[in-house]
Order: sequence, then structure tokens, then C-alpha cells
Amino acid sequence: MPYNERSKHITGGIARSPNRAMYYALGYQTEDFDKPMIGIANGHSTITPCNAGLQPLADAAIAAVKAAGGNPQVFGTPTISDGMAMGTEGMKYSLISREVIADCIETCVQGQWTDRHCARCPRNPRRPCGRPCARPPPRTPRRSTDPFPSNARA
Repeated sequence: MPYNERSKHITGGIARSPNRAMYYALGYQTEDFDKPMIGIANGHSTITPCNAGLQPLADAAIAAVKAAGGNPQVFGTPTISDGMAMGTEGMKYSLISREVIADCIETCVQGQWTDRHCARCPRNPRRPCGRPCARPPPRTPRRSTDPFPSNARA
């Protein structure tokens, strides 16, 4: 079974030529479509000190994915600070932000058909991403020979 089992659904075959054109615009080469596409959720922003230092983690994840032979697909996530929002109407948004962030990650992973994803999310018992990881998208079986194991750390 190839490591790009999911992403090949949007990049393989003549019918997906328009899809590949979008990737070529990003600098992809023909041989890149045989590699797994790994989604990297990047929460970096300068709107709050909580997220201001996350870019080096995303950069490390990008480098690790490239070194392992994958294609990193970086996407952003919303951010909000409880500390900045406390005592204001902003807390209404802060309280739900974990679910919103998890939903955004799921939307990108499922919508872009990534083969794996790497995320640093807040702890949430309903969502399986409480640490930096390389995880299969939901309902994708893990393989013991996988170069992107579920316990990999960025």
C-alpha cells in the first residue's frame, strides 16, 4: 500500500490534471505526487504571546517531513488568548476556540486529503491531538512500516 493512499485521490490520473495544476503553481514537480502529503497545522500568530513562538515548531515539522520524503502542506489555525479576553465579551469566543481550532484542522485534513497531519492543539478529550504528532487522518489505518508513525514528534 502506498504512503500517499489518500492524497492520490486528488492528484492521480488524467481526471485530476486540474488538481495537479494547483500544486504545480506551488512549485511541485511530477515526482512529488508519489510522495505522501502531510498537513501541518501552524498556530503561529503575533496576536497573542501564547502563539508567537510557534513558527520554529512549524519550521521543524516542515524540515522533518521533507527529510522523511513527504510533502509538507502548511495551513493556519485561529488563535485567541484567554488572558487577553478575560473579563470581556471576547471570552465567549475563547471558550469555544478549542473546538473551532479542532474543526479547522479536521476541515483542512479531510478537504485536502492529506495522508497524515501534524498538529499542536490544546488538550481536549474529544479530539485526538494533544501533542505534536504525525497522525493519520480519522479512520485511516496505521501501518507498522509507516515512515510517519503516530508517535513521531516535531
